[in-house]
Amino acid sequence: MFKYRGRYYFCSSDLHGWNSSHCYYISATNILGPYSSEGIMVNSGLDFCHVTQTGFFITVKGTEDTTVIFCGDRWSDFAGNGIGYNQWCPVTFNGTTPVFNSLSQWSLDAVKGTWRVGPGNNYILNPGFEADRVLQTSLAGWSGAKNASGSRYSGRFCLHQTESGTASQNISSIPNGTYELKAWVQSSGGQSTCKIFISDFGGSEMSYSINKAISKWTGISIPNIQITSGKCRVGVTSVITETTGARWMISL
Repeated sequence: MFKYRGRYYFCSSDLHGWNSSHCYYISATNILGPYSSEGIMVNSGLDFCHVTQTGFFITVKGTEDTTVIFCGDRWSDFAGNGIGYNQWCPVTFNGTTPVFNSLSQWSLDAVKGTWRVGPGNNYILNPGFEADRVLQTSLAGWSGAKNASGSRYSGRFCLHQTESGTASQNISSIPNGTYELKAWVQSSGGQSTCKIFISDFGGSEMSYSINKAISKWTGISIPNIQITSGKCRVGVTSVITETTGARWMISL
């Protein structure tokens, strides 16, 4: 539970055992209630609370603002969800509606009570494709994507393309600037087309093709991406000509 601007918020998780979850909440102006109907914290389903389950909250009251910090439990030993430890993400508000901000890097000014996104933040949500907890044909934060067992990192899963198609993610709010799109890829080959791409960023589409067999996880990148539109679309496209597949893990 936490209190923000005179309102109490009580939060909880799905019954997924050790695995990641939405963040559910009820709220009231009196700690004894009556409480609102249960809702899902906005954006918490895009990567299931930054691949965690609800743990606790810390409210930082500063001279300029108040920041509520979500602390999520990531059970790497029991659930295989990548690197473990607590994951800290800022919560913002649209009126009385809490909004989850999934960030891999951000900084807090504890004196002022303000925060900002860090320069090393990965703006792609669910980049390791482990947020869904189990094998899925529709992945959190992505369209046209499915996962498979096996990972370059300590998680359990990766994006797996065994049929022709495109798996992509739209990033609607990203500061203009220079970026680099990175990915780890493993492929059995046999594609006429297999590429990672970025588009809708204010310039012509940029891509990196790998239509060949790559037996070990290999890092590739597209550097010097000048984002001027405040948004972009990232993804991978394959045109399969044989029984084959490519596996991906992505960051921006």
